Amino acid sequence: MIKVFCSKNSYLLLQKRKKIEKNFSEQGFEIFLIQNDNFDFEKLFLEIENFQLFSSKKKVFLLSDCFDKLKQKELEKLKSKKDVDIIFFEFLSDKRNLNKFKKDFDIYLEFIEDLKDEALLRWAKEKFGFFNVKIKDDVLDFLIEGCDKDMWLIENYIKKIIAFLGDKKEVSFEDVLKNINQKTEVNIFSTINYIFGDKKKGLRFLLNHIKKGDNPLFLLSMIEYQLRTILEFLQAKEGRVFLKKNFKYAEIKNIKIDFQTASKLYNDLMILDFKIKQGLLDPQQALEKLFYKIP
Repeated sequence: MIKVFCSKNSYLLLQKRKKIEKNFSEQGFEIFLIQNDNFDFEKLFLEIENFQLFSSKKKVFLLSDCFDKLKQKELEKLKSKKDVDIIFFEFLSDKRNLNKFKKDFDIYLEFIEDLKDEALLRWAKEKFGFFNVKIKDDVLDFLIEGCDKDMWLIENYIKKIIAFLGDKKEVSFEDVLKNINQKTEVNIFSTINYIFGDKKKGLRFLLNHIKKGDNPLFLLSMIEYQLRTILEFLQAKEGRVFLKKNFKYAEIKNIKIDFQTASKLYNDLMILDFKIKQGLLDPQQALEKLFYKIP
């Protein structure tokens, strides 16, 4: 059986994969994970056939960001393997890209929607609850909005706040304010802008963040957040959307990047981010790979 799970939220997509992986593992399945950068259809098909012939153990094949590499005839060959579970997890930057899946392939497909409002609030509150820490709804709303509802960023800040609290068991506005590093946020924006104007200077700015003790995972989250801000501004500038908010930094008016380049870099970052959460890359390596993807 072939299933495809899609989302434009890499956090929720990873949680879905982990849940499915756990369920199969508890049922005694051997799990075979394949990534986009090491996908080879012939090797995959040979592995499936060898499993069917020689293995006495049940097996599930999990593939991340590989579906768009499949040709129609290759998919048909996979569909013929009725007694094998093959599950794809696909990051989509735009839900409209889902149309190509629905149009061309007759398979089970599920799109994982973003958490909204109350659902996002409950999720964040449960994260604090895991550490036996309380937080009022208005304080939590402030944190969520401050992170632009980015679940990776929210989770990073929750961990940072928990470490900051010590023996305290309730989070205050002051605790949140002290831990949302606005200075780092502004500097990250400047770093992105410098990278596109002067790559050597941009790298020096990035290294300065690391020398000052900024966590690479936190830096990646901030770069992701700022790239989304840049994309929103460029969309408004090109007339694609109405400008819905005032942007924080005057520098954005002089951004040295076009929409297509920013969009590609954001998608590259999402894939790197996904690999970090799967344990295939450490944040420092991801930062380096991201830097070398910049034209």
